[in-house]
Formats: sequence, structure tokens, C-alpha cells
Amino acid sequence: MTDNQPMSPATMPGAFAQTVESRYAGLTPTAKRIASDMLANLEPRTSNLEPRTSNLEPRTSNLEPRTSSGSARQSTNASRAIVNCSASSINSTFSPVQAETIHAHPMTEPHRLIPITPETHDVDIDLVYATDRNLTGKPIYKAAHCLLLTPAEAGLRKAVGIARTVGMKLRIFDAYRPPEAQQVLWDFLPDPAYIADLGLGSNHSRGTAIDLTLLDASGNALDMGTGFDAMTVESGHFHPGLPEHVQRNRLLLLGVMHAAGFTHIKSEWWHYELPGSRSLRLIDNSESGPLRLM
Repeated sequence: MTDNQPMSPATMPGAFAQTVESRYAGLTPTAKRIASDMLANLEPRTSNLEPRTSNLEPRTSNLEPRTSSGSARQSTNASRAIVNCSASSINSTFSPVQAETIHAHPMTEPHRLIPITPETHDVDIDLVYATDRNLTGKPIYKAAHCLLLTPAEAGLRKAVGIARTVGMKLRIFDAYRPPEAQQVLWDFLPDPAYIADLGLGSNHSRGTAIDLTLLDASGNALDMGTGFDAMTVESGHFHPGLPEHVQRNRLLLLGVMHAAGFTHIKSEWWHYELPGSRSLRLIDNSESGPLRLM
């Protein structure tokens, strides 16, 4: 729920295994082995995506289509593709998908919140703050509308497609959150360790953050070790002592979301957001368009 310290790809070392070793030294040997196995023998793909300016000569005749050897190769192994994309995003300031998303929808453009529905985006939606199943024990939203800013919506579509390649589906717990709702949460738990400081505002209130998890092919949520919005240290990424299958599930979600252009924060396995979100202003409930949550 708090998004004060996003972990951007630019702050991470060149390989996921090194990230686990250097930044998360307290990780259990089992969890380290999971991450290492997922990324073993994978090479960063960023070098293959650089524009090639040499050996390009004007050709006015006998023009033939040329397939660039520098284009990104898609793996036929779905799980390998996800981890490969994740490693690529971690190795560069922006992954190719991030760069494409930000370029297509500059973060400085006027906001436009896009409705997210199961029919239009092939996702499962369970907006917890529209129910009494949240930390306050009562509904905060008056209506269950799932909304995202244009670039975040584009990133979500990519994440949905990536998850689909391994038979998974995304379940969304929260997306755009009006500042008025953030105030309700702060009044209930005024702790900046878990609730975004009202002076900074939550990136949910900018429409660029999303809380979610993965569902398997049978529609069952993967075991992530804690529930959504669990205010405990066990909710943090790479928390030591968690079972092997939980670490694997969290890494899978991490790979999906990083490959789609999002970044994560250290304290919450469910929270992802677009880098550069702080440059945007908060969107009031009255400015959210025809669909109002409060």
C-alpha cells in the first residue's frame, strides 16, 4: 500500500542472481537457488536491441526486406521468456517494453483514466476497498470501478499477455485510488511504513500503481505467503524463511510485471507501479471521469 521507495531497474545490478546476493543477503539458500535456477544460462537481451548504425548504406535499387539480427528473439519456452524479459528490464534503466510504453504515452501528458474490466482486459477483478474485506473492516469505495492511467493500462495489457503464455491470469486488488480514499486509510493507520505519506501521495492516486496477484489455470490464486495488504515484514519481496514455492510464485509475478514495464517496491509483493510516477500530479475523485469511486 505504501509506495514511497520504488525499486527501479536502474538501481539494480546487472543480473537477478547478483541482485539476490548483494541486495538481499539475508535470503535463504533455498530462495537464492530458486532465483539462480530461473536465470541460469540466460544472457541479457538489451545488447541485441541497440540500434545499428554501422554498415548501413543507402540502397536505391534491388531493395529487399532485411530481417535484423538485432531484433528481440522470443523464446518458445514461456517461463524462460518471462525470466529473460525480467533480466533484461533489471539490466537497463528501462526495459524495451518500458521504453515503448513511456514513449507512446509520455508521463507528462494530461491524465486519462481507462476503465479495466474482465471483458476488455481478460483479468479477474476483486477491488478489496469496495468491500469490507480490508484493514478498516468497512467499504471505502462506493463503487467498484477499476481504473488506470493510459500508460499503466498499456503496461497491464502487456502483463496480461505475458501471464497468459504460462497459463496464468492476473487478479487485481486495487488500481486508481482517489486521494480521499488514501486519507481514510491514513486516518485508520497513520504509519508511513505501510500507508503512503499524505504529503507525497500514493502513486495509486496518480493512476500508475496496481495491486495484484496471479491465478492458475483453474482460477486459484497462487500462494504468495501472505494475504493482500498484510502489514507484516513477511509481505516484503525476498523475505527470508518463506517456503520455496512461495518464493517461486513471487518471482514469477515479479518477472511478469517487470517484463511489462512496471517496477516494484521492497515492502509489498503485490504492489507494482510505473517508473517516473512521481512526476505526475494526484488525480482527485472529482477529476476521475464519468466513473467515480467515492
